[in-house]
Amino acid sequence: MLLECLRAVQVWPDVHLWDTIDRTLHQNYNMNALIFSLLLQLQSAQSELFVTIMWSLWKRKNLKLWQQQNETSRQVVERATHLLEDWRAAQHIQSQRTTSICMSQVSIFCKQVSIFCKSYGCLYCPSPAPIL
Repeated sequence: MLLECLRAVQVWPDVHLWDTIDRTLHQNYNMNALIFSLLLQLQSAQSELFVTIMWSLWKRKNLKLWQQQNETSRQVVERATHLLEDWRAAQHIQSQRTTSICMSQVSIFCKQVSIFCKSYGCLYCPSPAPIL
């Protein structure tokens, strides 16, 4: 359903993954093995897109089933790419926040080491630790 049905097959070429999927489909995997095989073959960004497109195809199926809404292949791809862009932006923000927190903790640690070395002397630090 997510890889071989006609409506899904119309989506995969739009994101340039159909050749890899089609080649892997002919190896007679069960669905789990097929997905993991594809994830191993694809680059990181392609894997992210592959999984996001699969989710978007599943969402399209649910919209059709539960709300009688039809979506085009373009809508499936747009939803997936927007979700992926938002996820990557959130990862970038989280990474910056983590780096900032780590740097502030290192700075506090260095200040404490410097204070300790100045006050008590330090066998391992002939001169006080630098304050960042």
